[in-house]
Formats: sequence, C-alpha cells, structure tokens
Amino acid sequence: AALRRDADAAFQKNDFRTGMTVLGQLVTVAPNDAASWLRLARSVRQIWPRDEREKALLLDRASTAAYIAYQRADDRNLEADSLTLLGQTLADRKLWRPALDSLRFALDLRESADLRGQYERLRGEHGFRLLDYSVDSDAMSPRVCFQFSEDLPGKRTDFSPYVALAGQDKPAISATDKQLCVEGLKHGERYQITLRAGLPSTVRETLAKSADFTIFVRDRKPFVRF
Repeated sequence: AALRRDADAAFQKNDFRTGMTVLGQLVTVAPNDAASWLRLARSVRQIWPRDEREKALLLDRASTAAYIAYQRADDRNLEADSLTLLGQTLADRKLWRPALDSLRFALDLRESADLRGQYERLRGEHGFRLLDYSVDSDAMSPRVCFQFSEDLPGKRTDFSPYVALAGQDKPAISATDKQLCVEGLKHGERYQITLRAGLPSTVRETLAKSADFTIFVRDRKPFVRF
C-alpha cells in the first residue's frame, strides 16, 4: 500500500522515472499483480529518453512489462489492454510482425473502433502485402513470379481462385515460401494477370487489395552452347 501511494505521488508530479522505480519495487513484492505490471509498462513509455540508447532500453522494458501483464492477467479486458500496449510498443521498436500479431490478438478479445483503426493502418504499411514481381524469360518455359512479405500456405492450398490470367481458365500456379509463380507462359507474348484480394498467407492475413499486371515475356537472350 505504501508503494502504491508513493507511485501515485510521483505520477501527480509527472515524475515518471521515480514512478517507474517505485512500480518496479511493487511488482517485485507482488509479482502476480497484472495491473501493476501494466501500469509499469505505461509509465516506462511516458519517460522522455536521454538518447537513442536509453530509448531502446526503455522500449524493451515496456514491452517486457506489458507481456508479463498479459501472461498474468485474469480477465479479458486486462488481457486486451496489455496486448494493445504490447503491440504499440513493439511497433515503436519497428518489430512489425509481433506488433501486428499482438494487436490482432487484442481485437480477438475486445473489438474497438480505435484499436481496429490502429491495426488496419499498421497492417496496410507492414502487414502481408505484395512486394515485387519478376519475369523469368530466359527459361525454356517462361514464368512470372510474385514476391510477398510473408510465407504462403503449403502446396495443398488452391490459389486458382486468387489468380486470374486473361484467356486461360486454369493457369499453372506454384507457390514456394514467399513466392507465387504463374507457369507455362510463352516468349514474345503479353499477359494480363490479376491477383485478387483475399489471397491467403500463413499469418492470418490476406491480400487487402486486388492488383492488376500487364506482363510482357521478352524473347530469350541469344547464346551459343557447345
């Protein structure tokens, strides 16, 4: 009780460093008090760092305290609050995938418009998305391959509903790790390919928007072989 009073007094003065120290003592004597761990994480995030090194240290401590709060929480609201703060702190550390996962788990526990907006913005910038594509035109059988930010599901997944090749009902498709390829193209031909929204990944996220591509498969480079 004395430590709680000391922490309250420090925060009333906006002395977050002292508050962090007192809360550190509090969670030592009451390690299963999830609310105190969450309050500790919040107080650490309010400290203005002296330099980049201390900033990294404080963010690491804040995310650790938020994760412990989540582990020891005994109700859904406290779990959701802890996961939300954990996701925000991980995003500040530029750990995008665990940040997105934390925010999504928080939404599973408690849906809110503000949290949904945070998650969707972060997902749009750093979630599952198309990064680039390449045309393998020097192969005997040309193909175009699309690279994604996350791994794609295994070989048993049917990607045909999400890939449209103009003029062909069922294009040949292969997927390996983070790459999806449309096979069996021809040299000197132009193709219209659409990747449809909803294309799945292994991280419970799908392609947010459809993307259209006009692909030209150039002739093979001349070569001589003996």
